[in-house]
Amino acid sequence: MALPRLPRRRLLVLTAAIVALTGAPALYLILGRTPVQAPIAFSEFMQHVEAGRVAQVNFEERHLVVGLQDGSRVTTVAPAEFLNGNAAFLRASPAGTSGSSSCRRRIPTR
Repeated sequence: MALPRLPRRRLLVLTAAIVALTGAPALYLILGRTPVQAPIAFSEFMQHVEAGRVAQVNFEERHLVVGLQDGSRVTTVAPAEFLNGNAAFLRASPAGTSGSSSCRRRIPTR
């Protein structure tokens, strides 16, 4: 059984409809994406800690998600020695003292 031949105009309209229905959502997803921010260096993260600009740190499997005091979020990749060691290097300043967080760097031992 042979397929019926469609007139050329109908074929063009059908092709345009298929392209529009598949292309519009793809274009929306591509243009609506938030740009991926490159991770900062671990030393830059440590500078943020020493300056008291860090509000929160979440430890993920291979990286740290850092919430800063201004509400922005950055990520950094921690050295393997840091992730394997004691990561409790952040401590808040006691109440009533000036300054914010302080930092103690832990030197890994082998």
